[in-house]
Amino acid sequence: MAGTGYKTWSALQSVPAADVQTYLQDQSVLVFADATARDAAVTSPSEGMICYLKDIDQVQSYNGSAWASVTSVLTGDVLTEDSTNDRVGINESSPGAALHVEAKAASSDQMVRIFSLAGSEHDADLSFALDNGTGETFTIGIDDSDADKFKISDAATLGTNDRLVIDSAGDVTIAGGVTAALTGNVTGNVTGNITGNVTGNVTGDVTGNVSGSAGSATGNAATATALETARTIGGTSFDGTANITPANITVADTTDATCSVALFESATGNLPPKTDAGITYDASSGTLTATALAGPVTGNVTGDVTGNVTGDVTGNVTGDLTGNASGTAATVTGATQSNITAVGTLTSLGVSGVSTLSDSVYLDGGTNQEIVWEGATPDAYETFLRATDPTSADRIITLPDATGTVALAGNVLALAGGTLAGSLALADNTLTRPEITDYAETVNAIGATGGGTQDFDLTLGNVVTATVDTSANTFTFSNPPATGKAGSFTLFLTNGGSQTVNWPAAVDWAGGTAPTLTAAGVDVLTFTTVDGGTIWYGFAAGLDMQ
Repeated sequence: MAGTGYKTWSALQSVPAADVQTYLQDQSVLVFADATARDAAVTSPSEGMICYLKDIDQVQSYNGSAWASVTSVLTGDVLTEDSTNDRVGINESSPGAALHVEAKAASSDQMVRIFSLAGSEHDADLSFALDNGTGETFTIGIDDSDADKFKISDAATLGTNDRLVIDSAGDVTIAGGVTAALTGNVTGNVTGNITGNVTGNVTGDVTGNVSGSAGSATGNAATATALETARTIGGTSFDGTANITPANITVADTTDATCSVALFESATGNLPPKTDAGITYDASSGTLTATALAGPVTGNVTGDVTGNVTGDVTGNVTGDLTGNASGTAATVTGATQSNITAVGTLTSLGVSGVSTLSDSVYLDGGTNQEIVWEGATPDAYETFLRATDPTSADRIITLPDATGTVALAGNVLALAGGTLAGSLALADNTLTRPEITDYAETVNAIGATGGGTQDFDLTLGNVVTATVDTSANTFTFSNPPATGKAGSFTLFLTNGGSQTVNWPAAVDWAGGTAPTLTAAGVDVLTFTTVDGGTIWYGFAAGLDMQ
């Protein structure tokens, strides 16, 4: 057997055949033309055996369940050694450098990854060194001891003579300055001289001389007191040496929804514009909002109106109405009104929102006496609650003090009898004194059991059909009635004796022995329990039924 170990023989010691098989044959490299020849010769391999297949030039070992290749990582272009030129190739059969790494297929995998495991407290770094007498060494990587910053250091370790540092926020620190063209935005302080053109804005203080043209400087000017060239603002010249009052202001149209209205505290004069939070304007809709208005108002008014409104109101009034309303064709919506008095008839009165009625509601006149629900979406379909006009006396319908759904007459089974159109679920409740004719039981048709574990679930039917095939079966019973209630099922088992059948341990058979099942035929068995499945009583109702 492979894996037995190593044994030393003394001089002239006989070697038993078992030792030859165990120590020499099973633990040597076996050579075969192909896998077919190997499997024919070694019918019961043991874990640790090694063979070589000539047709695919591959070494394989038996891992206890199958033969597996041990040479796949060393074949082809995955790993190649060029001993002539002292080179190693990964995914390259002809390495062109001391270490040649190449991607042979489209992949999102990294070419090389330097990884420091959690808890190792070690930098993830790579050093470059010259053995030419100068001892020059540069190291690049992530400094574990300095907040995991990425560094390029002029030393054998990170943190010593750092030349470039990038922290987790993206800030870059360069030691020794930048000598070359720099393209891109620079955010932060620049200490040192800048020699060359700067294309872009400089935001911040500039200490030193700035020369050149077409530049835009934003920041503090230490000595400037006036503009080099005066500018005209609102028709008035401005050079920065004194305040001015513009003669006019250039404005443009706007559609902003949150505009403030410009106000002046006098009709004429040099006045600064002011605003008031009490009056705003929505330029996108043309709506003016104010706390109070005096004078004629034309247009829609949205909000509370406090005070008297004298004149006709054409349009809807949304909100509470305190006071008298007179006129015609008015619609009143809003919160609950303490009293609405009509000097006539309220025609097609619509009440929106939640309303409280303190007494009876009478529907008089009209062909149909009904309440109509439109629903969430206005359309051509509504729900009607309609009353038939009584002819001899008042009719009263009383709703019970309970929550639930009112069933329609067509969905309720009359006490005098009727026909069910669907299933009736009693939910383990008692049905007393029924007289049943022409009844059927649900069949749980399992079909082929397929070997392994097969469950018989009583909720799927109290008659079960199944066929044993393939391999040994272990049967289980589930969902019997609770203790104190009898539950049973009948099993029609085909070919039960063709394979090994394991019954639940809870099954008690007559005489303590399960019946011998038919290998090719049908057996009928019945199982009953009265204690929730703790004990199942099994009966062979009929064996080899023909």
